[in-house]
Amino acid sequence: MLSLTYRKYSNIKNLTLSFLIISLIFVFTSVPLAKEEYQSSEKKTMPVLKKETSTEENVDNKKAKEKESEKENAGKSAENSEDSENKDTDETVSEKDAKEDKDSAREDIEEALEKFLGKELTEKERELITIWENLLEKGYSVEDIENIITSEIKNITKENKGDFSVSVISQGIEKIIKAQGGLSDLEKALIAAYVTKVLGKFNQGFYSYWVEQAQKKGFNYVKEMLYNHYELESYVEDLIGNINYLDNKYEDNGFISYWAEQAREKGLEYVKQHLGIWKELLPYVEEAEGKQLNLFDPEDSGIVSYWAGEVEKLIDEGTNLEDALENIIKQIQSGTEDPIPDEIKQALIPYVEDLLGVTFDEDNPQHMGFLTYWAEKIINEENTLEEVTTLLGNMADIKPEVEALIGPINFLDDDASDDGFISYWAEQAIDEGIDVIKQKLL
Repeated sequence: MLSLTYRKYSNIKNLTLSFLIISLIFVFTSVPLAKEEYQSSEKKTMPVLKKETSTEENVDNKKAKEKESEKENAGKSAENSEDSENKDTDETVSEKDAKEDKDSAREDIEEALEKFLGKELTEKERELITIWENLLEKGYSVEDIENIITSEIKNITKENKGDFSVSVISQGIEKIIKAQGGLSDLEKALIAAYVTKVLGKFNQGFYSYWVEQAQKKGFNYVKEMLYNHYELESYVEDLIGNINYLDNKYEDNGFISYWAEQAREKGLEYVKQHLGIWKELLPYVEEAEGKQLNLFDPEDSGIVSYWAGEVEKLIDEGTNLEDALENIIKQIQSGTEDPIPDEIKQALIPYVEDLLGVTFDEDNPQHMGFLTYWAEKIINEENTLEEVTTLLGNMADIKPEVEALIGPINFLDDDASDDGFISYWAEQAIDEGIDVIKQKLL
């Protein structure tokens, strides 16, 4: 028992001794490690004390750093300056190229406009270039603009100047105009060019008036009217003197505008010939009337118009212009010397009165002109007196039926279509009888 207890104690003693030894070893080994760990922790958490330096050293170090910083900044500044300079140079070159392109475009447009106007542009007229330049911003090229202006030149110089049925602007340009709606910049530019051609210079007020007219009546109307004004100006000025579009007297403007409208309806070449006839007849008519005619007065201009109509009747019958003028001038010059034999005149007057529905007045040039037309058929032996009076009687008889079909007939105007219609049926009545023709006209 004792041995067992001792042995047990001895074992416990040995175990305790072993534990003590291990503990001592732990203590002796842990202390340096802990110290080392503490020192390491101290290094991390405690501020590091810098070595104190003298004031001079601090100043020198500061200056050195400042110099180094200045040197570095200077380098960066130089780089930035070089980049900026290169950028400015690129922008300058670009701006210079753009300016040269614009100047070149202006020169090309100016040259085209001068060809169109037939003269050098004045300083005032250079406003036209700006108007055309606006088209460049709308996507037109300089070539487009030159082609458009050139097409206008071709239009003016083409043989049939009164024919506006063919567009002078290409189909592509017309589509652009229609797609834009309203009055396009191109149309405004063309109006400005025509205004300058008519006036001989650009005028903002005159231009604005025609732009307004284009907005109301359409671009083609204005373009045609301005073109007719330009083409007819010399013919009109031969009759009424110089036209001043910009003064406060509007009779001359109205006179030429009337004929420009007539040219739209009857053709430009017809109106040119008609005004040429007026020019030839005017001095003889004034001599016969014993006064200078005022062509702004409808009564005075009506006299010239009547005799011009007589010339055109002869032309329609196959007489050439020169012979027709000579014939009518002789009638005008005859004055009181009536070329119509009195027996023919007296025979025709009742029929003329019945047909016209008026009391015949020998001092009325229209009345005399109508009677003379039929008298000459007798004098020239184209028809007998009986044939003429029968025809005039038939015309008077069927007049109500004809007017029911075509409206009122004016035998004294320049429109011969209604005269021709009733004359045809009056001739048919000679062969078929008046009652038969009246029934056909119902």
